[in-house]
Amino acid sequence: MQALIERYQQEVGHAYNAGENRARQTLVLLQTTNNGLNEQLVLLQRQIDSSESNGCLSENTFKKKCIAMVSAALVIIMLAGGGIWYYQAQHSPSLVLLPVPVTVQVKSVSTTQPATVANVDVVNNADKIMMTDTVGLWQQRYYEGTRQPYIAVRSIDGSYIVKDCEGTFSYYFNRTHHSTRVPANLIFSANDRQFSVYRIPYGNGSSHQQWLNSQSLSINKNIFSNNGYKSSSLALASVCNNTVPF
Repeated sequence: MQALIERYQQEVGHAYNAGENRARQTLVLLQTTNNGLNEQLVLLQRQIDSSESNGCLSENTFKKKCIAMVSAALVIIMLAGGGIWYYQAQHSPSLVLLPVPVTVQVKSVSTTQPATVANVDVVNNADKIMMTDTVGLWQQRYYEGTRQPYIAVRSIDGSYIVKDCEGTFSYYFNRTHHSTRVPANLIFSANDRQFSVYRIPYGNGSSHQQWLNSQSLSINKNIFSNNGYKSSSLALASVCNNTVPF
């Protein structure tokens, strides 16, 4: 944008200089014409003086010559002045509205997103889940500190799928096992120790029926079994409804 402004200023400067040169040339032409008219007026005055002495130049003839000379001078002046005005109107600097550059951050939409999230100080840490060594079995648990209930299943690499009282499924990605890119339906929400926590608002692993009707689901290339899901889900519903404790 700065380069465009500088180029525009240079072009305006060149045009303005060219206009000044043309105006100077026109003024020189006007001065030359004026000098010629003055010479003709002097010559006419001499003729008048000579005619008066000789009586051969009538008053009407004198008026006609004066009118013709004045008319010619006016035509020349108007044409020259009009030329100067038109040229200046076409080439003189004028106010031009230039677009103001706006910095916009554009994020490309893709089917995957980075799993490792840096500088997450502004994101609140998730409630800590209880760790288990049992793989492939849904179990009843509660968040450390809040004692809020949830159910979860662990994969071989130490990642978890968690379902809370709201019926929301979350993916706790174990960053210490491997680094990969997660599917687009996994939305990062917080951190919990070595886990990056992703909500699963839609797609694979996001609904109760998917877990109920499938033997296992693959989430981010991890296999999570539905073993014990039905009974654990019923127990979670009972606890969330304050009918029975875990």
